[in-house]
Amino acid sequence: MKMILIQLPNGQIRQVGDRYVLSEGEVRIRSMDIEDDKSPMTVDEELEQLQVQLAGCSVAALGGTKDPAREGDYGWSPTYQDVLDLRLKYEELLKEGR
Repeated sequence: MKMILIQLPNGQIRQVGDRYVLSEGEVRIRSMDIEDDKSPMTVDEELEQLQVQLAGCSVAALGGTKDPAREGDYGWSPTYQDVLDLRLKYEELLKEGR
């Protein structure tokens, strides 16, 4: 079963089924596969995880690269990894004196 996380025009986050048709101003955030044998995250839990992931992007951008999150960690996301990789490349260029 697939669930979709959307953002409404007023900024609220809502979880809907995969057959939901977006209305004007609504934005699809993420599709999630829900297995029958495990309970899905609630919208509040998903929102909390997204906030942690966003905070991780900020930490990586500001140089917090000593103990980075790894794929599978609660705070890891592909976007976090992109920011971390860019920060590490930036630090490498600084060492080279560019």
